[in-house]
Amino acid sequence: MKNLFKLGLILITLLSIAACAKEESTTIEGIIMEVEENRVLVSQREDITVADLNKSHEELVAEGGYDLIWINTEKLDQQFEKGLGVNIWISGNIIESYPAQATAERVEVYERGFY
Repeated sequence: MKNLFKLGLILITLLSIAACAKEESTTIEGIIMEVEENRVLVSQREDITVADLNKSHEELVAEGGYDLIWINTEKLDQQFEKGLGVNIWISGNIIESYPAQATAERVEVYERGFY
């Protein structure tokens, strides 16, 4: 009887740990500033202009203030273009560099009217 109680307690504990360990999905919204093979550079700044879109990523990084993140897109079967607005669901951790780096689980594209 004691063994059955211990087994039940262990099972409940393991299920509780598994439920608490569920990773929450992080989402970001922004504008695609640059497109490279298997990754896009996204700015989370809201007041992006056409002039900003014509800057290289080196210029954007040097000027600062664009809240940039490189998004790895190699797991996705989508085509991206500079100037599109996107909602991105991040898979895993965000690497805290500048620009930050992350892998996209899913990307939803919406038009912003830049191109």
